[in-house]
Amino acid sequence: YQGIQCTCMTDNAAAAKTGAEKLCEAIGDSGEVALFVHDSVSGNARERADAFRQEIEADHPVVVDWRLHSNLPPKREGEAFRIVDGGCSVRFVVAGPEEADYTVGDRYSYPNGTGGEIVPGRERARQFHMNWRFAPHRKLAVRAEFHIFAEEEGRGGC
Repeated sequence: YQGIQCTCMTDNAAAAKTGAEKLCEAIGDSGEVALFVHDSVSGNARERADAFRQEIEADHPVVVDWRLHSNLPPKREGEAFRIVDGGCSVRFVVAGPEEADYTVGDRYSYPNGTGGEIVPGRERARQFHMNWRFAPHRKLAVRAEFHIFAEEEGRGGC
């Protein structure tokens, strides 16, 4: 038919929202998600990626694990922690909207109990993993403050 034109399109935002909902349902609103987009130029790719991110951020809680590594053991001081090396120390606080579950373990021991990775014939320095796991939130900000100072008056090089 002359003069008649038809365009069929997908509602990109609705498709991305549905995809995000189904994915979160399948993983029980827990876990890590990677978003792969077929290109970074086209409008439909940007629209789908933006809608997917918005759905995840708005309606699905996230669990945050914040991890710090140290070759020296941490010492707890109330809400803060301190790592001392000779005359220098680092004092730090990690905080979120509520208290986190805190664990500390050897470098190759993880909070879920797995680990024990050993390379035969290779000595490895002891290393500590300090892990803070925050409860699920829609949006979560974690604040970490670090203060480095000399333990002894007049000592430099920290």
